[in-house]
Amino acid sequence: SRDLFGGAGEAVPEAERASAQVCALAAAEQAELLQAQVALEELSVSKRWSNGPHRFVGLPLVDTLCKLIAIGEIVEADNLHTKMKMADKRYWRIKVRALAGAGKMEELNMMA
Repeated sequence: SRDLFGGAGEAVPEAERASAQVCALAAAEQAELLQAQVALEELSVSKRWSNGPHRFVGLPLVDTLCKLIAIGEIVEADNLHTKMKMADKRYWRIKVRALAGAGKMEELNMMA
């Protein structure tokens, strides 16, 4: 019987291992985001953020950051971006878009 992958017998288990590692990393990052979102919800209640309590659990990272920025919790958004290891360049684009969308022109001017 001939190897279906053309002699790549060792490559298949290696590819499967790499795929499993990527899946494990993604699951760990999602679990970390979920923990952060639960903590943010608790913080929004304990610190009585405006128009709260706020729901973050289940939102994608970008939506969570945009919501934090829109409600004026920019320090929390900055901390979450660092904790989740998001690239600074990507975060700044998200932050500018969120500030503009929320009509927070003063904060936008301070960034310039």
